[in-house]
Amino acid sequence: MTEPLLAPPLYGRWHAGRALVTPGAANWFDELNLDPRWRSAAALGTSVIQKHQEALMASAWEQAAQIQQVNQRMRQLQVSMAVGESLHARHLMKFNEDMTLRFASPAFSRLRMPQPGLLGRTLTAQVMQSMLPVTATQTAMRRIGRQRGPLTRRIAAQGYTRIAARTWVAMLNTFSVPPPPTRPTIVRASMPFPPTIDMVTNAVWNSSFQIAPEGQPLAFMPAVDPLPAAWDYPGAFRAAAAAHLARIPLPPNASLVFPSPLETTAGLVRDQMRPRVALANLARAIVATGDNVLPPTAPGVTPIGTESVMMAPSFPQPMYEPLKEESQDLLLPGLDQVDADSVVGLKTNRAFVEAYMIGLNFEMGRELLWRGFPTDQQGTYFTHFWGSDTGATVADIDDLRKNLGRALGTAPSNAPADQFVLLLRSGLLRRYPNAIIYLTPVLTGTTSNPPPPDVFPMFNGAMNPDVNFFGFPITAAAAVGSATNPGYFVVIQEHPTEPRFGLDAPVVNTLIATKSHLAIGTQPPAGVPLKGRTWGRNSAHMADITRRLPVRITIHASQLVAVS
Repeated sequence: MTEPLLAPPLYGRWHAGRALVTPGAANWFDELNLDPRWRSAAALGTSVIQKHQEALMASAWEQAAQIQQVNQRMRQLQVSMAVGESLHARHLMKFNEDMTLRFASPAFSRLRMPQPGLLGRTLTAQVMQSMLPVTATQTAMRRIGRQRGPLTRRIAAQGYTRIAARTWVAMLNTFSVPPPPTRPTIVRASMPFPPTIDMVTNAVWNSSFQIAPEGQPLAFMPAVDPLPAAWDYPGAFRAAAAAHLARIPLPPNASLVFPSPLETTAGLVRDQMRPRVALANLARAIVATGDNVLPPTAPGVTPIGTESVMMAPSFPQPMYEPLKEESQDLLLPGLDQVDADSVVGLKTNRAFVEAYMIGLNFEMGRELLWRGFPTDQQGTYFTHFWGSDTGATVADIDDLRKNLGRALGTAPSNAPADQFVLLLRSGLLRRYPNAIIYLTPVLTGTTSNPPPPDVFPMFNGAMNPDVNFFGFPITAAAAVGSATNPGYFVVIQEHPTEPRFGLDAPVVNTLIATKSHLAIGTQPPAGVPLKGRTWGRNSAHMADITRRLPVRITIHASQLVAVS
């Protein structure tokens, strides 16, 4: 007996579809699970899920909404499909072609032709273009010609035997209906098929044509050709036939030139009336799925159509915050080494971010399975480390099921390889919380006109006690610049709509040295610029004199971060 293998978890195993690692392989799954550094980062993600599992599961079930009721309906459809497939095989599949068409004729208008060139056409429209009249398979004809019906009894009473293989459907389909036995005094008139109104009106009738009430003997016809006018019931039959054709005109170029292949048509009916097809269409019609619904089956497996609905809940919140709550050193090691009132440039470590996010998604999949949530554990539930997808922020990782051969830390297609991050440790933002921070390109004599636009942060955050950081959607190398690219300035700007009032520092220092307060008088203190206004005239003049202009500080990115 083989002992069970107790081994550490393989992070991302359900997304990668693998149960073993390959040493030396260059892909995110093997790099993550074979390198202790990245396994440690993934383990941080699992600990975050374990700590916040109740709140996360509450959000997941809220997103699922009515999925339990939907899956109950799907299970009922699955039972119906199993029973229906059995009945279909025991009964409908044993019918011959004739019986199949007569049985299924009420559904002809809902069955579609699958062949190229006929795609979308109903079976009713297809039969109308064949030799077989549509009415030959309908309810009235079935009632008239049933096996024990009055027509069959009348035929049997006249000494004829009904041949089971030569049903009216098969005979009408080939237009080979045998005529009734010939009587000496009755000869059918010869006329092209289908007749037109002109043919009926202008026809020269055969001398043997006559009309007599049912059951009455036929009078002897004189051997005269054409028939005298007295025998034509003054054109009554012709008029009735012409009026009938006028009410049921044939379409242009109408012709019944080909028989309908009964075997093919009956096979189409059997296939499209299978419960597997009908119930799958019903499920798609009555069940509306929303966001985050997973594919019904594994890749490469043909879906049945009534599978239970599975979904992957989505959590858009930035996941650096719970990591910061664990310890700020986990998010930014060495933070205590950053001096007070300083600005530092950083760049993101995508390999660490992705390893941590894979740990989140892996553990969340396990938790969903444990709680009975309808999912296949392959969803990417967390995609944002820094920012939220409620704004214009791009995801920090792609769907983990895609591009399985990429290296760990590969950026999504619409994101830079790394991001320039500005770290500000100062009380500045406590005093000026609405300060504007952005990057502006360095302008030179060769700068294009118009110059490149300013770059604003795509995410930002704060850490205790006085640390703020801002991430920009450009790489650190682009921010620093090169010999051909002058790079960017970091701009810290006081908000222009929040004016502040006071005297400049030199004037204040002088007053403090000689006085304890500023005396209100007609003359301004020495060194105060009046800006064309009058000191003490009114509040407007005093506001303009003491209004301080907004401050803007620029620092080139090369002074904040070194790029090798």
